Amino acid sequence: MRAWEKFWEKHSLPDFLRNIAQQSHPIRTMMAKEAREAGGSVLDVACGNCMSYPYFKMEGIEYVGLDLTRKFLGFAEEMYPGIKVHEGSALNLPFASGSFNTVCCKDLLEHLSPHDVGPVIQEMWRVADRKVMIAFFLTPIDEPANIDFVNGAFFNNRYDKREILEFIRGLDGFNDVNIHMVSNKAVKGYTESPLYVVTKKKRED
Repeated sequence: MRAWEKFWEKHSLPDFLRNIAQQSHPIRTMMAKEAREAGGSVLDVACGNCMSYPYFKMEGIEYVGLDLTRKFLGFAEEMYPGIKVHEGSALNLPFASGSFNTVCCKDLLEHLSPHDVGPVIQEMWRVADRKVMIAFFLTPIDEPANIDFVNGAFFNNRYDKREILEFIRGLDGFNDVNIHMVSNKAVKGYTESPLYVVTKKKRED
């Protein structure tokens, strides 16, 4: 098991389920509304304990969560009976291409090896039919990336915005990307978070 997986496994139930500032982050509301515009289904990659699930449910979105940490998925199943979750890796999503109208992740890329960022985005793009949403807690910058590798794990990588956008715009079927800056004053140190909303060209039948 990788070092950062061990890190997450050590966190207890109260650590993640009583963090009201994280649960109520307005970026979750925006993601749910964006998903509603794209259609009726969403895959939440690296969903943790599915904090975003209630927001998608309120918008009538069919929700599926995926995470590597079984303990987190267990928390979600206890809180939300009947929720659909899968244990698996963002690098190899166990779904057919175009399975979901929208695929999203929140606070994932900052915890990945830089070598995995492109493949993960590519996998999200593959299983999305219309839209991919990427929410960062560390805003990408207009300068070389700052990679934070401590004790064998990546925790707070801040990426080069130009490189991220260049990769996104090179995706097959890319249509457009919009960046929304979302404020959340309740979380100290991360008052503004970007949400990248990437749309695909419509397929010709």
